[in-house]
Amino acid sequence: MGIFALPTYVTAAMADFLRSNGPWLQLVALSNLELRLLTPGAPLVLSPKLTLTPVAVPHRSEFSDTIALLAAGPRQWLFYCPDIDRWETWDEDLARFLAGLDIALLDGTFYSAAELPGRDMAEIPHPPVVETVALLAAVGRRAGFIHLNHTNPLLREGPELAALTAQGHWVGREGMAWKL
Repeated sequence: MGIFALPTYVTAAMADFLRSNGPWLQLVALSNLELRLLTPGAPLVLSPKLTLTPVAVPHRSEFSDTIALLAAGPRQWLFYCPDIDRWETWDEDLARFLAGLDIALLDGTFYSAAELPGRDMAEIPHPPVVETVALLAAVGRRAGFIHLNHTNPLLREGPELAALTAQGHWVGREGMAWKL
């Protein structure tokens, strides 16, 4: 498309990866991408009504790091975390972290450990939805689940989706929007 200086928000580790690995290094060298550094924990003011704070989360760091985002608007706060290894490997307590936030969009890659027969789920680290729901139930918290694997039964109508929605949770769908 011949894009020039596309603002691309990345951590220092991701910037190093993009500058050092093809084919992405060409996009940086030719100024198609303008890398803008994010620092976990440091708020980025995008407008007077929207601030994003990168939150470091543990997940597959063989090439770069992984962040979640905390978005703050004038009326609501949203936590967006599509990828994480396990909640217990994070430096934060999930229930405590979500306290006071309005919307939580969480990693829903797999519904349960039984989803991939014959596979050791420890090799594919994502918190199963059923485990996340149990953690949230203890504090009466509701969440939306995003980043679902194609094998996840929550993608289709069925008992798993019915049980999830009966507990007040939801599955993210294309086009969903929130006014923060």
